[in-house]
Amino acid sequence: MSTPQPPQAGGYGQSGPQQQGPYAQPGPYAQQPQPGPYAQQPPPGPYGQGPYPPPGPGGWGGPPPPPRKKPMGLWGGLGLALAVILFGVFVMLKDERTSGGDPDSSADSFPAAEYKLALPKTLVAGEYKLAADMSSKGPQDDGTWDESGMKDFTPVAAQYTGADPASGKVLVVSGAYGLIKDHDDTRRSMSDGAAESEGAKVAVPPEDIVTDGEIVRCQVLTMEEAGTTAAVPMCAWADDNTSATVGLVDQSSATQDPESIDLKKAAATTLKVREEMREPLN
Repeated sequence: MSTPQPPQAGGYGQSGPQQQGPYAQPGPYAQQPQPGPYAQQPPPGPYGQGPYPPPGPGGWGGPPPPPRKKPMGLWGGLGLALAVILFGVFVMLKDERTSGGDPDSSADSFPAAEYKLALPKTLVAGEYKLAADMSSKGPQDDGTWDESGMKDFTPVAAQYTGADPASGKVLVVSGAYGLIKDHDDTRRSMSDGAAESEGAKVAVPPEDIVTDGEIVRCQVLTMEEAGTTAAVPMCAWADDNTSATVGLVDQSSATQDPESIDLKKAAATTLKVREEMREPLN
C-alpha cells in the first residue's frame, strides 16, 4: 500500500479553489492547485484581489491589471498598458498645478455644477462595450484640488473593448466630473501628463482640433508591447463640468506610420464618447 502524500499548496500557498477577481477565468493551460488543509491564503491586496502593490499618491497609482481569462495578446496588453498611463494623468495634473497655487481660487470663479459623466454599457454607437469600470481607483478630492482649477469632482475611468471580439479594438477613458475653471489649461495638462508617462513616447505632438465648435487636444503616442511598437492616438476634452482623456487601440492603425493616423477622426470619436457619457445632473 502506498504512503499518502502530503497535500500540495498551489499558486501562493492557497488551498482549495482559488479566489478569483471579477474578470478571472482559469486559462487553458493553467495548472489547478491541489486542495490541502494546511495551505494558507495570502492577505488580500488593497482592492481585495491578490497581492498587488498599493496605489500611488492621490489614490490613483494605476490600477492592477485584472486577472486574465486567457492570453491577452498584443491588443489586450496594449489596452492594459494604456489604462495604467491614463489612470495616472489626474494625479500628475494635480501635482503640477498646485505647486505654485492659484490666486483666483474663490468659489464664485468656478462654474455651476450641471453635468456628470456616466459609463454606459456601450460607446460610439455600440462599437465598444464596457469591459471594466475602474472609477473607484481614481484620485479623490482632498480639498486642495481647487488650487489646480478643479474641485468637487468624482473620478470616472473605464476600459471598453470592441463589440466584435475579433476587431482587437480597445478604448480607455479616464477623467472626472465636477467644477473646472480653465478648459484650455486642463486639456494641455492632461495631454502632457499622458505624454510624460513611463512607457509612452510622443510620436506626433499634441494639437488642438476644432470639431463642431468643440476643442479637442489630440496626439499620437507610441507604446511597446510584446516586442512590437504600436501607435496610439489619444485625445483630451474639458468643459465646465467634465474632462477626460480617451485612448484608442486599433489593430488596423496601431502598426502604421504615426504621422498617417487621422487625428481628426480620433477627435470626432472622442466627442462622440463625450456626448454619450455626459448627462445632466438632474
